[in-house]
Amino acid sequence: MSLGFECYQTQRQALSQAQKHTLKLYLNQALALKQKLVDPTFPNCVKGLDGMIIADNLLKQRNCRGILIGGLSEAAWNQKRKLEELAQHKDVDVLVLDKEFEPQEKFEQGVDWWLPYTKKVKIQTALGYEEKNQNYHANGNEVVLGFTAWPWTTNKSRLEPGLYIPSPIWLADMRKYEIYSQIDFSKVDVEVEEEFDEKLLAKLEKNFGKRVPKFINKRFTRQILSSPYEKDQSRLTEVRLSGLSLNQLRAINN
Repeated sequence: MSLGFECYQTQRQALSQAQKHTLKLYLNQALALKQKLVDPTFPNCVKGLDGMIIADNLLKQRNCRGILIGGLSEAAWNQKRKLEELAQHKDVDVLVLDKEFEPQEKFEQGVDWWLPYTKKVKIQTALGYEEKNQNYHANGNEVVLGFTAWPWTTNKSRLEPGLYIPSPIWLADMRKYEIYSQIDFSKVDVEVEEEFDEKLLAKLEKNFGKRVPKFINKRFTRQILSSPYEKDQSRLTEVRLSGLSLNQLRAINN
């Protein structure tokens, strides 16, 4: 199992029915909470394919890279999706990979930019508090994501400047980390077993198709990080994703 917050290996044991019920209850509570959490809106937000193009052009002008996230990134993975259907999503969310990217205003050109930050925090653990530099992403309304991402290559990214569309697998991981970041695991008397983790991912992946509409493929050639659109495996694995725990989020927001 790969989680973005602290965990350790123990002898794996099958979950009892009571434990499974408890864990599923917490997951359902987290999903219900997520549905209620609506980010504050901002004026003049761009939408759909037009908004994606605006974000892509600005990233290229600034020599920076970004990943499309949020509901629009999920809606893109349906080859029958129409332009007007994409435009129904409330905004364009972009997770920026480069700290050099500095918008001239909070929501420059109507895009919801999620910028990378590093903050020294004290995180509560089972043994007390751990002080560390924590990486995270937040937008102009200071909302912190339950996950973070960064380029794997340290000196020069394998990705050229621009906006990238992540794979369905990447998006399923993103949603999984969002769910886990809302759960207080200290109140759940079980660890997240690999089997349960895999089943959750499989369920999330069912929300996505295997291809994007032709108009997205045409406009974002070599900017879709999924097979069969990208053959270079190093580019497919360039953007690494990691989840944040509830305690990490609490420390960042403190």
